Amino acid sequence: IICMLCSCNKEAHNPGSDIQGKAPLNLSVSTLTHQTRNLITGSSLASGSKIGLALTDRTGAEYNGLPYSNVCYTASGSSSAQTWNPDIDVMLSSSEAELYAYFPYSDKVTDISRIPVKASSDIQTDYMYAYPIKGLSNRNTNASITLQHALAAVRLSLSRGSYSGT
Repeated sequence: IICMLCSCNKEAHNPGSDIQGKAPLNLSVSTLTHQTRNLITGSSLASGSKIGLALTDRTGAEYNGLPYSNVCYTASGSSSAQTWNPDIDVMLSSSEAELYAYFPYSDKVTDISRIPVKASSDIQTDYMYAYPIKGLSNRNTNASITLQHALAAVRLSLSRGSYSGT
């Protein structure tokens, strides 16, 4: 009687992951709507909108030694058919990652925790941020980000008595 024992040395593999066990980050983005005055209304950003994204390990250090500190993602389409495409591929490994995001994207940002804000009468920008998404890895590649308004829009109208000018 001949008896053969066989085993497989391949690990379970996430569809879409590469040979090293890495998988691309899948992103969906929505905006939190408020009853207050905001420049951006509705639950999604317009097609062509850009957000900035940072990915770190659980300690806040670079994820897998890669500088995912200000990755640009661009929206394509609208509402439920909207997709988000990165300028560079963000690959997740078996190590847990934390994701941070802000709007609008700026290539001048060097530290995602210190976004420069310009406030002047000729610039009207609705700055937004997302709470961190924790526990991302090649087994959990879907990140659903909800952007919240960081600032309030204030409109003042001053008048004197019955003055009707602009």
